[in-house]
Amino acid sequence: MRAAIFLLLLLVLVGCGQEQTVLEPMQQLEVPTDSLSIQGYGASWPYYSQGYRNTLLLSVGYQDLGKYGGACKIWVQNLVKRVTDGRVVVPANVTSTGALRYLWQNDPAGHVVGQCLDISSVQPGQVVQMAWGTSSLHTFLLAGRNSSGMYWLDSNWYKDGKVKYHFVANSWFNALPNLRYSVYTIGW
Repeated sequence: MRAAIFLLLLLVLVGCGQEQTVLEPMQQLEVPTDSLSIQGYGASWPYYSQGYRNTLLLSVGYQDLGKYGGACKIWVQNLVKRVTDGRVVVPANVTSTGALRYLWQNDPAGHVVGQCLDISSVQPGQVVQMAWGTSSLHTFLLAGRNSSGMYWLDSNWYKDGKVKYHFVANSWFNALPNLRYSVYTIGW
């Protein structure tokens, strides 16, 4: 049953050469809400396909909507820890200041892989850490996209520490001054 749900979701998220359709929150998977069931994903994490891992990250992340997640990267680190039962650890930033502050340190275990991708190539469930201007920094999960922008699942975008799902226009994103970003796949 889960394989059928995943295939359906993959077709909806990736499509067949068409614009991506964005699923509304809580429609990704029937993910258990009790922490004991969520912890069960960690043991199987190495055996899931990357697409299924991305879907799990989003689905469990949607359970945090409206809740306090704290700083954006802290929320992503905690989400990954929860979903993988602590088997995957999101590394710290290379530096807290300067031009490279948007980059993460290398993961010695190789489970978190950084890539330099055009934002239009980022897949739902991948993590983006971005910097712009002289001091702004943000981390989010791409939840989906359409021709005019992206849907983000993140924490603290509105400086309230809350996990939200919101739309960001391509025109706004691409116009950010001094924009730099890196894309991360949470894998095995």
